[in-house]
Amino acid sequence: MMMRVEFSYFYCLFFWATIMSTAQEHPNLILTQKGVNEIRSHLGKVPFFDRHLSTVKAEVDAEIAAGVEVPFPKDVSGGYTHQQHKKNFFILQKAGALYQILEQVHYAAYVKEVLMAYAKMYKNLPLHPETRSYARGKLFWQCLNDANWLVYVSQAYDCIYDYLSKKERTYLEKELFRPFADFLSVGNPKFFNRINNHSTWGNAAVGMMGLVMNDEELIQRALYGLKNITIDPNSKDNDGGLIKEKGEKEGFLANIDAPFSPDGYYTEAPYYQRYAMYPFLLFSTGLENARPELKVFEYKNGVLLNAVNSLINLTDIDGEFFPLNDAQKGMSYYSRELVAAIDIAYHYGDKNPQLLSIAEYQGAVTLDDAGFEVAKAIEEGLAKPFKRKSIEFTDGPQGDEGGITVLHNGKDQKGLCLVSKYTAQGNSHGHYDKLSFMLNFKGEEVIQDYGAARF
Repeated sequence: MMMRVEFSYFYCLFFWATIMSTAQEHPNLILTQKGVNEIRSHLGKVPFFDRHLSTVKAEVDAEIAAGVEVPFPKDVSGGYTHQQHKKNFFILQKAGALYQILEQVHYAAYVKEVLMAYAKMYKNLPLHPETRSYARGKLFWQCLNDANWLVYVSQAYDCIYDYLSKKERTYLEKELFRPFADFLSVGNPKFFNRINNHSTWGNAAVGMMGLVMNDEELIQRALYGLKNITIDPNSKDNDGGLIKEKGEKEGFLANIDAPFSPDGYYTEAPYYQRYAMYPFLLFSTGLENARPELKVFEYKNGVLLNAVNSLINLTDIDGEFFPLNDAQKGMSYYSRELVAAIDIAYHYGDKNPQLLSIAEYQGAVTLDDAGFEVAKAIEEGLAKPFKRKSIEFTDGPQGDEGGITVLHNGKDQKGLCLVSKYTAQGNSHGHYDKLSFMLNFKGEEVIQDYGAARF
């Protein structure tokens, strides 16, 4: 009942914000005008930030020098066209940030050139020729990767929005961005209207572009899903999981409600939580900046920010996530998703100084308001060592579907570590017996979980 009341309250707030919304300034998604001014005024004065800015600048400058490449899609993951479109969205996001921070017009011109190339091609693109996905994309073999593209490109568009003429913006939105958002949502309800990390990316992609375009229809669609859509209850995804469980809601808020326990444990386990935290936190940041009345970081008792702390506590002493369920081993808090997560959790959370020590280990920050605050706090000497502790996390939206316990023994939590898992099944990613454990000693596996397999 409490969840239903909170969902309805948020729905009312959304419509109030819709009525009150007017023309907005840019950037106002992840970077804000206030944040840009703060960063510009401190260039050369915050070494931790300046070093990463220099690294990103060198990377983007090299790509600009190499020229624009927007190939016709044909390859799967690892192939040329897949990797090029993936590289493009990373570089576009970074180039947009550099334009705002350094005020060098050639970065905006590059973003514009690439986006115009995509706009010229997009509306006539067929589905990707690879047919194995339950939700085929256009630029990529699956909609999930297309959603990745739009999440990053929405940030680039926000950064160069005022650089473009009204005619250019209209062209891009008509030929590229609105058709792209419609394809991910209306064109692929099985992808968009479910509870899954894939759908979180789709919801965030549509919502973030909606925020930049000030398109309330897209924002509402992202938050609450497609309405009056019927999905075959027997439909399954590529892993054999059901697309839709009976009674499930849809949309971004539903993807916060259902997979997260009150403790911030994500039912698909840390590997997938790491991947999903980027769209969860980036769209929420956009909502916090453009629609502060919604107070999205307070939704479900602030579970998204709590989830960052939960995720860090599910790593070994080397920062690698415990390989639960069908996780791939070796993923750690050094990933780009966790760089953003740490920065956002510090900036919008309770300024936990232990997060700063994680950022120091990462050696990088995001080029935005949150990343700058983290870098500045590190330079001011505010970081404190992160201390792992023995802890239990519940599973299930109400915290009543089992859980996971992490027990540490040894000085500075660097001795034995026992991970006991008795969670829910994990949206087709977990073992069907739901029980497992692993034992680590100083970061090395002594007894392995029998995961890393599809069931």
